[in-house]
Parts: sequence; C-alpha cells; structure tokens
Amino acid sequence: LLVSTGTIFLASVYTEPVFLALAAMSMYFAEKRWWGRAILFTALATATRANGLFLPLFILVKLLQAKKSVLISTCSFLLSYSGLFSYMVFLYFKTGDAFNWFHSQGAWGKATATSPITTFLSYLRSTTYQFQPDFIHLVVVIEVLTTLVAIFLFIILLQRQKLGLAYWLYLGGNLTMPILTGSLGSMPRFFLILFPLLTVVPTLSKWGKTLYYTFSVTVCIIGIMLFTRGYWYG
Repeated sequence: LLVSTGTIFLASVYTEPVFLALAAMSMYFAEKRWWGRAILFTALATATRANGLFLPLFILVKLLQAKKSVLISTCSFLLSYSGLFSYMVFLYFKTGDAFNWFHSQGAWGKATATSPITTFLSYLRSTTYQFQPDFIHLVVVIEVLTTLVAIFLFIILLQRQKLGLAYWLYLGGNLTMPILTGSLGSMPRFFLILFPLLTVVPTLSKWGKTLYYTFSVTVCIIGIMLFTRGYWYG
C-alpha cells in the first residue's frame, strides 16, 4: 500500500483511508470469528462509502462457512447494513431523498448502468486517436492501466484459488462497480479498497513482481506530483 497507485490519498482528507481501516478490521475480526466486532465495523464501513455494500456479503459467507444457522447468518447480514440504513434515514430528513448518496453520483457520471463494452470503447478512444499530451489524458491512461492491473491480479487470485469465496465476492463486486458505471475515474485511489489483491503480488514470478512494483512506484510518484500541484488525480 505504501507504493500503490493511491498512496497519496492515505495522507489526505478522503474517505478511502477510513474505509480501508474499517474494512480491514471487519475482515480481521471475521477471520477470528469475533462476529460482533466484525458486524460493527462492517456497519460503519457501509456508512462510509458505497463500496461497503459488498462487505455484508463477505460477512454472510464467513458466517455460513462457520456453520452458523441460516437465521443467525441472515440477521447478521441485515444488521451489517445498519450503518447504511442509518445514513439513509439521515439523508431523508436532511434532503428528502434517502438515496441521495446514489443519485449524487450522477454529477460524476456514475449513476447510470453502462455496458462494459461501452466503457471499453470509450477509454480505447481516449487513449488512442483522441489522446492529447496533457495531464488530463495522462490521468486517463493511469486509470486504465490501474484497472487492467486490478483485473489481472483478480484473475490470478481466482486461478490460484487464494483467499476464498468471501473475498472473491468483495473484490469482484467492487471491481465490477466502476466498469458498469462507464467511468474509471478515481481508479488510482479506488485501488486502495481492493487491498486483498495485494496478497497475490508475492506469488508472482520475478518478472511479474518487477513489472508490478515498477508500475506502482512510477504511478505513485506521478500521483504525488500531480496531487501536490493541484491537478486532478483520482
């Protein structure tokens, strides 16, 4: 994480560092089977970012794998969303729209479902014949490359059957989300949320690790330079 594409955001006032800590604690306590704490941190995570929507699925799978009853697993699953439900109640009384957290994504072009093919063609144009030698298109290229790296690591994770179903659902859901919205914006910092993917890196070949760390360090440095100079980066 210290040399990832979104490292700069760990020292910034963004929700990613908070969500990262909450998600990590949720997974840690779930692995330890301390369900009360796991559910608490999951609930807090769902109130922090939309990406937390997939954490209760993680908890549900872990509970079922621990042979907990369907009733207990279902109740725990629903309770894990209490943070989001509470936030929606707050939004309803504050704005009159309980789903304002979702509808506001329209300002970023992320509130409408989009075909992955459409997303692919859009970014293919932006990185080929529509490419311009400026900082905006540089960030677009970084977003595309970061997405490809995340997909590559996820495929390897599945092939080697590492971590298990609970992590696959969390990672798959969060990786699919930006692709289906038609926007890969913020992927450099979004990569932080996919932190379980980093467990694959030590298992890569020598060349694979060299390529990954070269890419990560290069993008990390570029990101710090752009962000500290006031340019949009993720």
